[in-house]
Amino acid sequence: MPKKRKTPIEELVVPPQDHRICGTICVCQMTAILSSVAIVYLSVAIYFPSMRALYSGIIEQPVMCSTSKVITVEKCNWGSCGEWCLSKTSGACVQIYVNLRRNGSNLNFENCTNSFNKTCHGIDQDNVKKYRCKQEECKNLTGTFNCTRGICINITDIFQCIFHNIGDPLNCTGNRGKINCMDIEGLNSCSKGICATINEPYNCDRRCVDIPTRNKNVILLNGDRVFLSRCEKAIVINQSHQILENDAKDIKINTNEDNDNNSNDNISLSIDKSLSLRLLPQSFTSSLRNETETTIILASCYSIIHHRLDDIEATDCVNGTLINKQMLSDLSNFTFLHTLTITKESSRTAQEQRIAPLETDLLIANDSKLMINLEGCVNTLKEECKQFLKEYGKDGADHNAKARFPCYYSLIDPTMVVARFSLEVTYREFIPAAIIPVVLFVFSCLTLILCYKTVEVGDDAKMRFKKRTTSNFKRKNSTDTINKKDKDFHSQSANL
Repeated sequence: MPKKRKTPIEELVVPPQDHRICGTICVCQMTAILSSVAIVYLSVAIYFPSMRALYSGIIEQPVMCSTSKVITVEKCNWGSCGEWCLSKTSGACVQIYVNLRRNGSNLNFENCTNSFNKTCHGIDQDNVKKYRCKQEECKNLTGTFNCTRGICINITDIFQCIFHNIGDPLNCTGNRGKINCMDIEGLNSCSKGICATINEPYNCDRRCVDIPTRNKNVILLNGDRVFLSRCEKAIVINQSHQILENDAKDIKINTNEDNDNNSNDNISLSIDKSLSLRLLPQSFTSSLRNETETTIILASCYSIIHHRLDDIEATDCVNGTLINKQMLSDLSNFTFLHTLTITKESSRTAQEQRIAPLETDLLIANDSKLMINLEGCVNTLKEECKQFLKEYGKDGADHNAKARFPCYYSLIDPTMVVARFSLEVTYREFIPAAIIPVVLFVFSCLTLILCYKTVEVGDDAKMRFKKRTTSNFKRKNSTDTINKKDKDFHSQSANL
């Protein structure tokens, strides 16, 4: 195949240009366009959300939230989390409501031995078998089922329910089975496809038994987890309110002044406002070995960390309770331990309040709206909302532990809380997003203006920089002199 003949320069419609000039103009045009598009996009993604965060009045110190209910609405005016903020939320969405409260106490336990940790697994919503009555899958149900909108989950192997009052039975078998049970709701007791709603009052105990409470004086609940140990000392730091009104540097309170060595309730307040509660005094060592210990501390905490040096750190502990060992047998179950933390509301002592305050006393607002951030959406397109709804959407309707997590709110409007808020992150995102595209846009525009002033297109259609040399200046002056002489000569000839 013959090679293509190169076109001579004189035959080109557009002659070869200076690559430096063309490259500079093209790069600046592209930079100006991309930076302007970035400014428009970042206005929605960064600028407006950052300004709302800066003027929202939200406190950076997190408080605690617990999910109260989760609903799905067909026409929603707000959603807890949505993918892609540039598109307006439309259609069905999930709305999460939470109970907002102040932080509880932080408990540090020292010299802990004989520790035991057990997780009481609940229902795995992702992997559990779901029976859809509309598809005639409910005609052979037998056992205890938790149903929602005609979708039933078998909880027989996880919960043991005791009840005495049931509703009218529904026949989920036969030709009309799916019609009868297509909207079945609540807790149901079924036998070969005949289901009856379990009415309140009823008691469903999680089949998490054989929890050893013997020789334990500390029982901490953390969601579906139970931690038990035998500790010598507990340091209680109350974050929500001042423990004592007296600000003396060294305050000691003895609830039994006549028998300090044998008291099980010695409390001391150090300079750092820590409340030290001695659970096991030295004189009690022998008696504990003989199983004569009578006091056990029970609390519900957000997190429990067991350090290697036999120390335990628990954060955000509430519903602190001092119970008598006689209330517990050598083995206990999860439901009973959980019930003990909420049954002594009216008879709670001042010492129990110091250990871990009652959750209802810390309450700020009920049923506040929860959003992942101030916008209620994310732009990462990494299915963050799916994970967010899975983690924060546990409202206890499936008899599992409710979601409990740090959150942020504004003193002006506590009816709305957010799960993610940080002014430091806001500044770190806002400043580069504001400076970089604006600087690039201004620099590229100034460069294009400079090219407009300094670049010209000659008669040969080539772009070149304008030059004003000395030879050109002399040539121009000589041309002006000749023109002036010709003009004078013509004027003299006319006069003659």
